[in-house]
Amino acid sequence: MAVISSLGIGSGVLTADVIDQLKESDRSMTVTPLDNKIELNTKKESAMELLESLTSTLRSSAFSMKDSSLYQKREVSGANDGIEVTANDGVDIHDFSISDVKLAHNNVIQSGEFADRTNKVATGAGTLNININGNDYKIEYDADTSYEDLMTKINDTAGEDLTASILQISDNSYSFVINSKETGKDQQIVFSDLSGNLKDTLKSDTNTSGTFSLSSSKIATGDGSLTLSAGGEEFTFDYDSFTTLGQLADMINEDENASKNVFASVIKSGDNLYNLVLAAKGAAEGSEISIVDNSGMGYLDSKIVSSDVSTSEAFASNTDLISSGGAGGTLTLNTSAGTYDFAYDATTTLEDLANAINLDATASQNVQASVEQNENGTYNLVLKSINDAAGSGITITDAGDLDAKLLATGGGSSTTQSGDFTDVQTSSDASFKYNGITLTRSSNTIDDIKFGLEIKLLEDDASANISITQDAQPIKDEMQVFADSYNSLQKQISAMTLADVEAGTTGLFNGDSSINSISRALRDLLTSSDPNTGIGLAQYGFELDQSGTLSFNSSNFDEMMDKSPEGLADFFSGKTTVIGEFDDKKDAFLRFAEDKGISISTLITRIDNGTYTLTDKLFENEEFTFDDIKDYNSTELTTYQYMMDSTTHDDGIFEKIYTNLKDLTSMNGVITSVNNGLSREGTLLEESRTRALEQLTSKYDTMSARFVQYDSIINQLNNQFSVLQQQIAMAING
Repeated sequence: MAVISSLGIGSGVLTADVIDQLKESDRSMTVTPLDNKIELNTKKESAMELLESLTSTLRSSAFSMKDSSLYQKREVSGANDGIEVTANDGVDIHDFSISDVKLAHNNVIQSGEFADRTNKVATGAGTLNININGNDYKIEYDADTSYEDLMTKINDTAGEDLTASILQISDNSYSFVINSKETGKDQQIVFSDLSGNLKDTLKSDTNTSGTFSLSSSKIATGDGSLTLSAGGEEFTFDYDSFTTLGQLADMINEDENASKNVFASVIKSGDNLYNLVLAAKGAAEGSEISIVDNSGMGYLDSKIVSSDVSTSEAFASNTDLISSGGAGGTLTLNTSAGTYDFAYDATTTLEDLANAINLDATASQNVQASVEQNENGTYNLVLKSINDAAGSGITITDAGDLDAKLLATGGGSSTTQSGDFTDVQTSSDASFKYNGITLTRSSNTIDDIKFGLEIKLLEDDASANISITQDAQPIKDEMQVFADSYNSLQKQISAMTLADVEAGTTGLFNGDSSINSISRALRDLLTSSDPNTGIGLAQYGFELDQSGTLSFNSSNFDEMMDKSPEGLADFFSGKTTVIGEFDDKKDAFLRFAEDKGISISTLITRIDNGTYTLTDKLFENEEFTFDDIKDYNSTELTTYQYMMDSTTHDDGIFEKIYTNLKDLTSMNGVITSVNNGLSREGTLLEESRTRALEQLTSKYDTMSARFVQYDSIINQLNNQFSVLQQQIAMAING
């Protein structure tokens, strides 16, 4: 009901001001107390909102402190300009030394010089082969192909493994350069002209065998040895009837001395066509490369034996007579440079014939003869071309009584090629000593010594003593964050529960035991200690003063950290213990299955059907093979997996703190309970206030209506009294 503005006109007593005064007095006794309670409730909710926020901040800090990854941080010391070391989280804490560094190199080969980039590379059509890291790249060329064209073709075809470029040497001089993209001895580039039409500027010093049908073709029919000659040095390799073409190449490349002069590769020259190519490198460049069979029985495949070396069948002694019938005669030595006749008689020995050839002024310019004892103790006449003029196919013919073992003298079909391509930088593996043990790697970046550890070799002859230690700084930083967060929370709790008698001030939650319980629980955890070791957070630098303020002393922390970094991680983050005994082979097997993302039964099936080779190692740094564990059945391994999964865990101190703080805001937690209580109380207070206002409004609306009625009656009486007064006055005055 609206207030009547003319209230009190009639009486001059029952005015609106009187009603307002009465209403305000009544409001102060019914609504104002509720307003005060609502205001207090709102302040408490704001205080609890801040408390919850500070609790969340501290909980986040506790979570970081309990996280095991915090204790896996690693710090590297001892690295220098020559050796760089990176340690990922979780790498074993240890020390090691690196010394005697020899860097790995990529291969750089350079052609002879030519006058212009547009010069032609060949005299006719053909195919060249580039072999690198076991890959063969065929490049077609013709008489119109320029050096620039060839560069583009090589980069388009073999760009995954190498880069070709043209280098300007001077104003009118260029050179063709090919770089392998990776380092390591297997990155040696073998540049072979399969057709023979390339110009000498693009040819390499090579020896190429005859053609085999497979890279796994056997190279011999019996046991023996061969001699590889290159750069004025000789290297001997044993073979047997099982030795393959590829294995011979590996033997040469793995020989510490031979590999300095020759790089061996098996190239695919066509469909089912393979050749062994020996490329001169280092000091051997410019010299001829040859292979001679030492068996004396011709066991070595003639396609391997050098064409400019001819070997007779075996004789019992170097003094054996070469005439089979006791009569004399004349033999003919045949070479590409010419033929040479030598007389013999019934007394001529094998040694005499060799001397005669070497003493002949003309023949000795092209052929060198020697009688060499083979590994079977018998002797062979060996005839070797000593210049390009002699060529290949050295033979002996005779129409007389010459021993047939000399007439059977035969050579091989491997051919030599010389050219202007040279090694500017030979590919090589890195070598270094790790804790005194010599290791080699194809790259200068080594990441397979320990999981998560990377070593970069940067300078030759570098050395370093490396220490991998736990990086304590992140832990100390988090501990300071925790202390700051704890103090902020404690300050808020103190303000909420304050009781200062002298100042006459009290906190919003003074006397509320639930809020005080938060401080008590945290304080109890911070001052607790491990029942087994007696160690607590105080030993790690946390100190609580009498006012409840938490401080962090990093010196105390460093002292404990130095004593036992593992103990710190266990105490802070917790420790998990696996129940049961372990079998390393089974463990490796299970980890392999997990790594591949397959089940145990699937893994066993793949072993049975040959998907995994039994001799292969499961992991690079372990010796366990599938063959070691192939007899384990699925049931046995599944049981073992269950045993591995059975663990016990001891909570760390920060796990306990985190759980405590998390529980505060759980469904039945202290903070949740207080917030729910305040919310309910706030709702009830608002409802009570609404009802009180409604009652107050209704009461005074009714009073105003009655005041209007009373005022009207009084006004009528006043009017009647006024008329009466006038009548009385008129009577008196009349």
